[in-house]
Amino acid sequence: MYNRNVKHTNALNIGTVLAFITTSFLYLLTGIVILMGDILFNMGIRRDTIFIMWLFGFVSMIVFGLSYMFVSGFTRNKAFMNKTMKYEYLLLNIGVITFFGGFADIVGSSLSIEFAGTGLILLVIAIILRILNLAYSALSGNQNTVRARNFSDEQ
Repeated sequence: MYNRNVKHTNALNIGTVLAFITTSFLYLLTGIVILMGDILFNMGIRRDTIFIMWLFGFVSMIVFGLSYMFVSGFTRNKAFMNKTMKYEYLLLNIGVITFFGGFADIVGSSLSIEFAGTGLILLVIAIILRILNLAYSALSGNQNTVRARNFSDEQ
């Protein structure tokens, strides 16, 4: 059964979690401003680049940030998470910006494919780090703090 009195092995770096969540909303706002600018001033920005920024910038960032809170609370293990959070944050941000810049053809058509490809590679690395982080946390967390209740336990 879940025990609230069990102490966490380490404190989660809540500042980085908040940075993930705050940055995600900045990507949402940035995408809205770019979309409005494109509609009003016909800037020629492809709309799918804005949707990609929302997907990788807003959705991925908020999922990363919230998953830190949920998984750390369930597993009571934060040691590895604190070591990789900043790398994931940096890789995800640099990946979103370079992928957006390359895909939107901001850097010039000769470098667009390289920029977009570099951004995608950075996004993949950040996601792989997150998967490894989740797996490590789940496998090494305190297994005795959380267990499923059987229906027979309630009788």
